[in-house]
Amino acid sequence: NWEDLSKQIRNECKSFLNFLKKFVIWKEVDTFVKSACLEVLYNIENNISVKTIAENLFISKAYLSERFKQITGISLSEYIYTTKMERAKYLLTSSSLKNYEIAEALGYNDHEYFSKVFKKSTGFSPTEYRKEMKSS
Repeated sequence: NWEDLSKQIRNECKSFLNFLKKFVIWKEVDTFVKSACLEVLYNIENNISVKTIAENLFISKAYLSERFKQITGISLSEYIYTTKMERAKYLLTSSSLKNYEIAEALGYNDHEYFSKVFKKSTGFSPTEYRKEMKSS
């Protein structure tokens, strides 16, 4: 349900902020990087991209990408991808949503493509991952 999803988003925000605090002093982190992280977490169910985040923040895609990587050590695209895969894992283990519903919820219009990228990320198809986690 959406309340659980909202709670998961908040938890992911906290986790990422804690991650950043390990490597840099949070108050020194660029406002654009903080905003980009929050854009990803709050809009993960949309077809979010570096371009749309930069547009929403009224800065260039190149500047945002460079700044994000400089501060976090990973690209913003990688952060979006990783966040989507983590959310997919959460939804697969905590909900009864079908794989195509999870794909749609994460902004993937093609559930077969979602299955492909999920398998590349985890080594399991979404169905295999769900079964594996339920049996553990």
